Amino acid sequence: MDWIIIIALLIIYISFSEEIKKIIKILKKSERRNQEGKGMSIVIQGLKNNKCKINTDEALTLVGSTSITGIVIDSDEEWIKLEYIDKNKDKNIAVFRIDSIDTILLVD
Repeated sequence: MDWIIIIALLIIYISFSEEIKKIIKILKKSERRNQEGKGMSIVIQGLKNNKCKINTDEALTLVGSTSITGIVIDSDEEWIKLEYIDKNKDKNIAVFRIDSIDTILLVD
């Protein structure tokens, strides 16, 4: 009778260990993403008052391209504020989420 209980507990442990490994893997991946976002925000804060070219899908609605060039006005951990010139030569301000940005290039 004891053997049946031990075998049952072993089977339960084995079946749940795979699920626990999957959950741990998902949590580690999420934690890594959160840390990457914080690192990116620190880099972007260093670009304040510099002209940059930002590649993001959010720029499509503003300038009709995935890249937008402008001056970084301000940023925090989640957002970046960019002043850019549109097709009509008007100055505009756009705000993007940092996690939507693909690349940032510093323009001289």
